[in-house]
Amino acid sequence: KTVYENVAFVLEVCGKSDDEIRQRVPEALEMVGLLDHARLFPFQLSGGELQKTSLARAIAHNPPLIIADEPTGNLDPASAREIIDILLKIHAQKKTILLASHNQELVNYIRKRVVMMNQGRIIFDEKESEYDVKLLRKFAQQNDVSGYSEIELHIDADIH
Repeated sequence: KTVYENVAFVLEVCGKSDDEIRQRVPEALEMVGLLDHARLFPFQLSGGELQKTSLARAIAHNPPLIIADEPTGNLDPASAREIIDILLKIHAQKKTILLASHNQELVNYIRKRVVMMNQGRIIFDEKESEYDVKLLRKFAQQNDVSGYSEIELHIDADIH
């Protein structure tokens, strides 16, 4: 399937009309910067472009919430920044983004709400924060947490 067909598929499965699909797919592809790649196949795309295709599939439904689990995990720094910029653009449209990441640079770049968790417990929750290694070490020492590397980082927008 082409990039266009990949995005259209999620709408077809949900029973959207052909007219609605023809409207929404180009909008989603334009949002992620892939409108000119609509006729390409996945094997013709870079890792960043594949990730953008996944984002286009996620936003085609116009959901109020997007959950992105390590969306930049295997990308080079430039591609990772592009993905984050797209997520910030989506957030600017009053969408909530829940992003799980261990990438300190990207978290500090975003500077939105940061929630840190350890073993299912919230240990830190602040608006306009950053990845604070000192806080992680302090928490680990105070709470006898053997591996604070297990702490997950979540960035989200205010819930609208």
